[in-house]
Amino acid sequence: MAGGCRRPSAGVLMPLLYRGEWNLFVSLGIVSALWIVLPMVRDVFDKTRHASSFVAGVRKLSLAYWGMVLGHVGVAVTIVGVTVVSNYNIERNVRMSPGTTVEVAGYQFTMSELTERRGPNFLADTAILQVQRGESGRRFTMRPEKRLYLATGMPMTQVALRPGLFRDLYVAMGRILAMAVGQCEFNTNPLCVGYGWVRC
Repeated sequence: MAGGCRRPSAGVLMPLLYRGEWNLFVSLGIVSALWIVLPMVRDVFDKTRHASSFVAGVRKLSLAYWGMVLGHVGVAVTIVGVTVVSNYNIERNVRMSPGTTVEVAGYQFTMSELTERRGPNFLADTAILQVQRGESGRRFTMRPEKRLYLATGMPMTQVALRPGLFRDLYVAMGRILAMAVGQCEFNTNPLCVGYGWVRC
């Protein structure tokens, strides 16, 4: 029993590993998630350990049982996601023009151009952002747009999305305040390991 209590309580230290700082609510969320998941792992082990092999034991478990396991894991993932995102969310509102650099969640966003272009049925303001993580990370380009459709006069945002295994970067255009100056809202939302989105 004591060992079972110690394992979930290890979640108290996980915020230190993730951000280098301790957070009460994140720790409680991770401990709660581990308290749900670890007994399920132990139960799967108990139900399969007497089989000829682990795979054979798993095959004998019913779909209803696996549905219960997935349900519990889903609740645990939701708890971790909500607590991490709500406590590590960062918002910034800045003006950007060509040559401006803003750092968000370890990524440096440099606006190299703010251009206009005409599409088949719309006018668009396009921001060209050079993105780099840290000083030695690989550079890549993101191109969000703010479009005005001529037939309806309705503005639409065309996002730039760069998905990753542990994080997504999302960039969207906001208002154009003046010639070559745009309003940018930066928001980082880590999700478990890391998730970020940026609104420009």
